[in-house]
Amino acid sequence: MKKLSAGLLLTDENKFLVCHVTGRNFYDIPKGLVGENEEPVKACAREAAEETGLMIREEELIDLGRYPYTKEKDLHLFALVRKELPDTKNMKCTSFFLDRAGRKIPEVDGFRYITFDEKERYLVKSMVDVIDKVQAQKKLFSG
Repeated sequence: MKKLSAGLLLTDENKFLVCHVTGRNFYDIPKGLVGENEEPVKACAREAAEETGLMIREEELIDLGRYPYTKEKDLHLFALVRKELPDTKNMKCTSFFLDRAGRKIPEVDGFRYITFDEKERYLVKSMVDVIDKVQAQKKLFSG
């Protein structure tokens, strides 16, 4: 059975939040694995808090559904639409991993807002494909 990740599209419907993945050359949305017996909406709020410091109320999230993501994982996507987006200067990752040298480093080390038209430039293809499906099916975001 495929693993399940939950992710957040924090958007004003023109641009959305992406996080720079530490040590890599791409960005990603705040997301992570759904724990055993954890609801995807709870995992989304938890991952957003860990990766950005943003405290999100689950009832604010719009369920965009579950999408094929990789061979091993599906992605359950949620949106949080805000007219005023939080300042990225106030965001901080509190989730860490050990690098090859055994140093504790944050999962993400930078934040920015990108337009939906810029997604191919910043995101991996599997994430672009999911966002394309959301845009086509839900017509929720510009692009």
